Amino acid sequence: EPYYKHEGGFNGDWEKYFTYNCKDAACTYEAYLGLKDELEAYNQWDYFQEHVMGLVRPIMSMQARGLCVDFNTLNKIRARMDLETSVLQLRFNQEVGFACNVRSPPDISYLIHDILRLPNTKRTKGGKPSTDEDTLRGLAYSSAEHAHIFQQILDIRERRTMLSGFLGLETDSDGRYKVNFLIHGTTSGRLSSRSNGSGPQLQNVPKSARRIFVPAPGHVFIQGDLARAEAMFVAYDAGEQRLIELFEDHTRDLYSEVAARALGRPIAKKSIERECFKRVVHASNYGMGPHKLLVVLRLNGIDIDAI
Repeated sequence: EPYYKHEGGFNGDWEKYFTYNCKDAACTYEAYLGLKDELEAYNQWDYFQEHVMGLVRPIMSMQARGLCVDFNTLNKIRARMDLETSVLQLRFNQEVGFACNVRSPPDISYLIHDILRLPNTKRTKGGKPSTDEDTLRGLAYSSAEHAHIFQQILDIRERRTMLSGFLGLETDSDGRYKVNFLIHGTTSGRLSSRSNGSGPQLQNVPKSARRIFVPAPGHVFIQGDLARAEAMFVAYDAGEQRLIELFEDHTRDLYSEVAARALGRPIAKKSIERECFKRVVHASNYGMGPHKLLVVLRLNGIDIDAI
């Protein structure tokens, strides 16, 4: 169809106005017919009806209902997070010698290149030195003597994000926090969400902030999770016999064994090394390379040089 969207809007011409509306309806229906043919050609019609269209009404209900908020807990967490941020910022300013705004690219760029004298490793699309998280993590790896400084930046940024995003939420008139869920939000088929006002999306709320959401009176929250589900799927899908044997023996722990084999010493189940290698195992299943591995280790307090 020829482009017609510029014909929209009512300017006193009823015939043009109704013609535009008819085109909008007709083109939408034509698009539906074409998409329906594609879905049927790839045997996806039933999936689309069940897993996409079937979510419309539940999602509308979830959006309308929202979650109850414990304001006492919210205010306590906010006050503590604000205090932690202030203390960390003061320590950081003393360490670097000036009042450095960790959210300011010019401040961080000045710190990296003028104070620490480190080389530029990455540039933004506009050609300026990058100060994003990947850049900071990379610098933490390549300049071990300054790793603690970059960890401080990340720690302060994390708390500021919590304060502005997760703890700055706005509730509706009924005292509930509501978001918009997007059925089309990911390529994997998972839902995504975003606030319809001020506040976080609801699918990656940090553990330290989850206590602010509470069940409504007479209700409870339940959680369903499968232990080691991703790692087990990879093992069985790949036919990796050693991992399959490990998973079938409930006395053995994958992450402790991987950490012990890599580090050459016994690893306790409640150790920082085990927690680190838990992430390493999942990431390596998806192609994490050696450079990223070293960054993950170092930022979890494990110096590869010392090992």
